[in-house]
Amino acid sequence: MSPITIPVKIDEDELWSSVMGSGFTMWSWWSKVEFLDGSDWDKPGKVVIGIDDPDTPESDPSQISKTLTVIDLANAVGQVISEGYNLSHVWDSWDAGEGDLVMQMAMLGKVAYA
Repeated sequence: MSPITIPVKIDEDELWSSVMGSGFTMWSWWSKVEFLDGSDWDKPGKVVIGIDDPDTPESDPSQISKTLTVIDLANAVGQVISEGYNLSHVWDSWDAGEGDLVMQMAMLGKVAYA
């Protein structure tokens, strides 16, 4: 079977709020969410995210912080789908699990926590 590329268009406000409003922070590995320059969960911009470093001991994890934009989230969605993870095609109904997949990919370049 050969892979094919399918272009997808989504409004940046909708993508941003689908990920940021998904409840992904319910998982213990997320340590920080700080919106910058007037952005918010439903208003795209920049956000500083903190996550436990999966390469450090679980009993005393180091933290990784990164500033993300809606472009970073869009790239992460593409990676998540390319790697075969399931994301609902109904963007505005994403739950914490789907948001977490996208955020892990955006932060770490992989899904480290299942």
